[in-house]
Amino acid sequence: MEWQSEVVGRDVLREDPPPILVTNATMLEYMLVRNVDRPIIDQSQGKLRWIVIDEAHSYLGSQAAELTLLLRRVLLAFGCQPDQVHFIATSATIGSGEYAKHQLQKFLADIAGVDPSRVTVVTGEREIPELRSEFAGQHLPLPQPSTLQQMTPDERYGALVSCPQIRQMRKRLATSAARLTDLMSILKWKESPQDRLNMLALLDLCASARHGENEPFLPLRGHFFQRGQPGLWVCSNAQCEGRVGTCLDAAEWPFGAVFTDRREHCSHCGYPVLELYQCGDCGEEVLAATQVCESAEDWLRPLNVTEDVDEFQLDIEDLLTELEFRVSNIVPPYIFG
Repeated sequence: MEWQSEVVGRDVLREDPPPILVTNATMLEYMLVRNVDRPIIDQSQGKLRWIVIDEAHSYLGSQAAELTLLLRRVLLAFGCQPDQVHFIATSATIGSGEYAKHQLQKFLADIAGVDPSRVTVVTGEREIPELRSEFAGQHLPLPQPSTLQQMTPDERYGALVSCPQIRQMRKRLATSAARLTDLMSILKWKESPQDRLNMLALLDLCASARHGENEPFLPLRGHFFQRGQPGLWVCSNAQCEGRVGTCLDAAEWPFGAVFTDRREHCSHCGYPVLELYQCGDCGEEVLAATQVCESAEDWLRPLNVTEDVDEFQLDIEDLLTELEFRVSNIVPPYIFG
């Protein structure tokens, strides 16, 4: 079936503006100043009735001020007054409580240029399905994860609901977010790495347990915070003592100990430490270094990239293609400095 509501090009958009325009702040700014977009504004004079702002929580500080001024320019360009336009702000991460409600009212009132009393905050409440009565009153132990894994979703639902600790854990998650350590304390588990993995596996089983087709035992939404690792630095000594007794002690790994912070020398053997890179084509690991000739001898030293790169540049070449580097397992006549 051919799409009847799709505008496939800007020319069509300008000739016959659609009733709904999905755009962003940057393109909306362009539309107000570009002559080629003037037909959209001319044909829409006095017709603007709704402005929907998605992800409203992302507009803070100067961004919120810029959006406010932009929307006021939009009202002027389209020939409308604030009281003629309905503003809607949507977000899934706005806080709860009267203070958050008041702040949201003030935020949208400032953007729309209206009195806060004209702003209505509509919040959603989580609906928690009642547990099946034939299981909710039982006090059975929690089955082993392997046993739960082999059950059908309906059987798993009955086994989980029959355990009072799991019911308590469900009640805890239904009211607010919780850390893994909080949930582990309910089950009397230790805070060991293995128990954390077991807890994650149990939550996965709880989310997959269902009564019928549309009633999950524990629908979940996780928030995972991860800090980006700026790099890895590796000892250039293949016989490094730091690799002994670790997963690095294998024939496939041609280097020494691995460090997550920049340093010049290995704390295990004293050899130079170089930054680890991986080839984007073959996946081969290499250590990057610069070659310096001093006193008729070649020295390899850590590679320091100090050039500033414009992240908005269209074509950014890898700086390593412009800098000389050497793959380790380095042998004389190269000398580390």
